Formats: sequence, C-alpha cells, structure tokens
Amino acid sequence: MFLSYQNRQIASIPIKDCRHFRGYRYGLFSNHIYEDYIYGLSRNVPVESLRLQFIKRLLGTRTNDFGETLGISLSKHYDNWDYPWNISALKCEYTPLNNPDIVCHTSLSKKILMSHINREFLWLESAYNSIIRQGYLPEKYGYITVLRLVSHQKNSFIVLDGNHRLSALSVLGETHVKMKVVNNIILRDSLCYLWFGFLVRNYTLSDMKAVFVRYFADANPVINEMEDFSLILLDENSLVRFP
Repeated sequence: MFLSYQNRQIASIPIKDCRHFRGYRYGLFSNHIYEDYIYGLSRNVPVESLRLQFIKRLLGTRTNDFGETLGISLSKHYDNWDYPWNISALKCEYTPLNNPDIVCHTSLSKKILMSHINREFLWLESAYNSIIRQGYLPEKYGYITVLRLVSHQKNSFIVLDGNHRLSALSVLGETHVKMKVVNNIILRDSLCYLWFGFLVRNYTLSDMKAVFVRYFADANPVINEMEDFSLILLDENSLVRFP
C-alpha cells in the first residue's frame, strides 16, 4: 500500500523487482557488481580479492554505446544513458569528475580515477557495516528512491538512489524494503509512442521497447572482466595491490 510522503510515495518494494541503472537485478541472482562485492564481505572473502575483482569488472564493462552497456541489441547507436522516456538526452557523460555512480562511468576515452574507485570500496563496505550495526534507518538517512516501470501489470523499479544500501539489505536476507517511489510519472511500455525519445530524438519504437523491457529481465548477463590497469588514473594510492 502506498502512502503520501513529501510528494513521493512510500511503499514496501520486493527487492527482486529492483534494478540498478545498468540493469543489474537485485536479489542475489549473481553477476551484480555491488551485491556480489557485499556478498563476498558477508562470506569473509579477503577484501583485497573483492576489490581487485571489482576493478576488473569495472574496466570490462566500459562502452560508449547504450545498447552494449545494457547488454541488448539495438538497431542503431544511442549515447549512454539516453533513456527514451526522458525529455532530452543526457549530453554530459558520466566522467571521472562528475560520475554519481562509478558503475555508470562507461566512457572509453577517459581514465577512471583511483580516488573514485577507493571511494566506491568505502561506500560499499560502510553501507554493509552500517546496516549490520544499525539496520535500515530511512527516516534518519533518507529513503532508497526508485522509479516505477509497468509492463503488462508487472512492476520493475530502477534504483535512483541507495544502490549500496539496497545491496547490503539484499545480502543480509531482506526480501522487501520500504522505498520512496517517484510518483509524478509511471512509465508504461504501452504508452511509449508518447515518449520524447520517439517524438523528438529519433528513437525507434522497437529500440525503446528493448531498453524498457531490459529492466524486467529475469537474470543478469555475465559481467566482463579486463586487466588493463593502465585505464586507471592513479591520483591517489590504491587500496588494491595490482598483479
């Protein structure tokens, strides 16, 4: 049941219905770059091993094409994060200086800052340790925020904020979590012909639907790994010892 809360809605959402920006499904289905890291922490896997695997995965998933980023086949090139339901395409790519989520920094032309990778490790580890100690305290630290997608009466939720905490909650055995749902729009694929991607930005209907249904996939594709550490800009000391 939804409750009004500061122009949003609070709902108990099944974790298995939630997806990361890149389409990673939550709920311990594996091949989820955040959940797998925290799951390793929970199983006492050496942290240096987890960090090294995270970096290899981060390097192996970089691409400048939205279809390849989401692991789907599209009829033509679209820039990363050009969601067809947005009013306009995102012209500023996620660069080493402005990336809100390092997993979304996909540019092949720019190096990744070691300081941002180190920050990611600390966020993941602190989210896990904090929830072990205190639990999920959204009234104090803010709710996990999601965007609701609907297809054939089935819901999927893209996590806009709180991916680290949701990963920790999933690993710790939670199945439903209270989240804040953006309620000024509910995206339905049956209405995709009204989206700005089709009306203004030359998206094809089939490509829009392919992007949309990607967030309803039952499983996660295998995450590629790469060991070209020259793609990292060592702006500070690494928390990882490279081979």
